[in-house]
Amino acid sequence: MTRRITQALRATARPTVVVLIVVALEWVAHWRQLIDDPGAGIFAGAGLFLVVFLTFFILALAGFRPSAQGRVDVPRVYAWSLVVVIVALVFGVLFYFLNFRAMRP
Repeated sequence: MTRRITQALRATARPTVVVLIVVALEWVAHWRQLIDDPGAGIFAGAGLFLVVFLTFFILALAGFRPSAQGRVDVPRVYAWSLVVVIVALVFGVLFYFLNFRAMRP
């Protein structure tokens, strides 16, 4: 089982690193808005990172392998339903924490 998890982590490494680079470039490009409220930018970047990581990780655990371009050959029904569930869960939790943070005195 640990071998399967390490293979899944290796499969998620490339797309996750690309997303981290894009998020970092976005933060650099919009650093003035991040100074006013850095929490929102951090939560949005973390949410995007988690969506990509969890999607590729679950697909790799299920036995699907990504190509060199980062594309996974999965039936659309499985892929879209998985992405929708992951996005709903990740951003639901992140919005909860943002709302909890805003309600603090």
